[in-house]
Amino acid sequence: MRREQDSANTFEAVAREWVALKTWEPITKKRRLDMLTRVAFPKIGVLPVKQITPAHILDVLKTAAKKNGPSVAAEAKRTMSGVFELAVSTLRADTDPTYPVRKALPANKTQHKRPLGPEEVGQLLRDFDGHGGKFETVCAFRLMWCAVPPYRDCRGQVGRVRLGRRCVAYLRRPDEDAPRACRTASQASG
Repeated sequence: MRREQDSANTFEAVAREWVALKTWEPITKKRRLDMLTRVAFPKIGVLPVKQITPAHILDVLKTAAKKNGPSVAAEAKRTMSGVFELAVSTLRADTDPTYPVRKALPANKTQHKRPLGPEEVGQLLRDFDGHGGKFETVCAFRLMWCAVPPYRDCRGQVGRVRLGRRCVAYLRRPDEDAPRACRTASQASG
């Protein structure tokens, strides 16, 4: 009876249950499980969650940082913490062993990329038009580009941006009372 209970409470079993409970898209669940399969399951997957210590977690994180990089280690830490949160809340573990080692690895440094040039932005928008995707994502992406100041004549001005036949966005700077007309070359032709 005890062995049966321990096998149902292994890190891998709880992790799979945690991922199944998430309301993520199937591809996100698959990616998260793939990461756990590569990074965490080989070292702690067969251990009962109650027996996993901060030393186990630190070993997983150091190995992940060395083999896969700091961003994968950071994702593994967040994911394992979520798994242990479920284990603690369902009384299968007493504590979250990721907490004591949360600062053991250096923070993942942000890497800034160069800005896109006008031709690259145009190509990106053309590529995105054929991409498809969810309606909300497409609208958010298009609106994001409305908020980016244009490269030349309209910098700092307010613009009327046509996103399609029925969708027009009016942009206004907060310090202005009324929008001014500002047409870019693409708006003039559309």
